[in-house]
Amino acid sequence: MKDPVQFTILLCTYNRAKLLKGLMESLIKQFEQFNQNDTEILVINNNSTDETEKIILGFINRSSNIKYHIETRQGLAKARNKGIELASGKIIVFIDDDILIHEEWLKEVRNSIDNYPYKAFGGKIIPLWEKEKPQYINLHGVFKLNQKIFPSHDNGDEIKYYPLTNEETNPIGANMWIFKELFLKYGNFREDLGRVGYGGIPCEDTEFCSRLLKNKEPILYYPKAIVYHPVSSFRMSKEFIKSWHYRNGISTVRKGDRRFPAFDFIRFLTRLTIFIPFYILFFLLGLSILNKKIYYWSEFRLIRILGQLREFVRIWLKIPLKDPTF
Repeated sequence: MKDPVQFTILLCTYNRAKLLKGLMESLIKQFEQFNQNDTEILVINNNSTDETEKIILGFINRSSNIKYHIETRQGLAKARNKGIELASGKIIVFIDDDILIHEEWLKEVRNSIDNYPYKAFGGKIIPLWEKEKPQYINLHGVFKLNQKIFPSHDNGDEIKYYPLTNEETNPIGANMWIFKELFLKYGNFREDLGRVGYGGIPCEDTEFCSRLLKNKEPILYYPKAIVYHPVSSFRMSKEFIKSWHYRNGISTVRKGDRRFPAFDFIRFLTRLTIFIPFYILFFLLGLSILNKKIYYWSEFRLIRILGQLREFVRIWLKIPLKDPTF
């Protein structure tokens, strides 16, 4: 008799057939190695136009632990919400479709549940750089960039509670596992956030985790469960990093609390009269002393502020959503 499903590995995918095959092979290998009869893989195909379906159907013929569904509504948040609805497991393990998993990743996910009485966890994500990082990608010190851009989530080897730092406030969807009951209690991912094809606004996972923390639900950083995320040359480009900051600025405003409209006006004026001059000052400082770390840090931050100002105006004027692409 087959064991009841305890874990659902939720894999939402869009046009990543070339990478998907290797990931599925790794997952099945860990199933066989650790005898994971109480675990399923739920693949949500979000309108892929490549060979995604052909690859997944091939794996379904090899394993009864795989479920497959096509979500026709475009968007990562929509696909994840459909996966939450269809998941049989009481614990949903979120991963991206372009990662590589450590050989003991699934074992460590299970160990975290066995050893800690919590209902939300985030693992470590180590970036695999396609080429040497250029100087404007700085992940250390005062003028560092946000790890989530690439994405990376490497905050040391100590098990601890979120928020970890002012910027590392939550796990990210490439490697996190959450009890399904928390979605039933607090709602699903917001569908006006999240990647949509090759565009969209990030941070549907951030917004959901902020709801958990506001409601005193602890989230544990568990770095023993490791995945690796390839970072392409495109994602390392200044164009992509600028786009990420602009879209992240939009996201920070969109996912904010709208109960007190006067606060929005204060936030708008603060960014316009204080933050913009502050970052312009550092931009000119970096330019004058030929320090690229300061120069690019301030430039990226300015672009993020522009995204925030844009979203405030869009909300006030009630302009229909039209989100930028990557």
